[in-house]
Amino acid sequence: MATIRSCLALLLGLAFVMSESCFAYRFDAWRIRVFNDMSHGETLRIHCKSKDDDLGRQTLKVGNNLKWEFRENIWLTTLFWCNINSPYGHAALEVFNSRDPVLYFRCHGYVCIWSIRDDGIYVRNSSQNNNYELIAKWEPGR
Repeated sequence: MATIRSCLALLLGLAFVMSESCFAYRFDAWRIRVFNDMSHGETLRIHCKSKDDDLGRQTLKVGNNLKWEFRENIWLTTLFWCNINSPYGHAALEVFNSRDPVLYFRCHGYVCIWSIRDDGIYVRNSSQNNNYELIAKWEPGR
């Protein structure tokens, strides 16, 4: 019986230590950057927000970027999305989602970098030599 208690105490202690390190890891600050990389000088209109934070409507000139920093909530349900309007159309997409494992894979090091281009919106994939992947194409209209 003492052996079972010792094993149980060891397992509980190990689980606590592992959860503490995971807890600390998941709650580092995230940094999001959205760049206007249009090739012909187009200005973008962009509106990014979460359930709790509205970053407001922004005008983004070529070469400029929108950036913000935040920590995930305790329930790991943090979600930021952006509505983007360009001369080529519009797009709406999630730029951060706590529940998206692919995002964690792409945004290694708590930095998500988005590039808005003539043919659509790209995200930098840190896991693949920082290559950019097309995530969304422009939808017609504004």
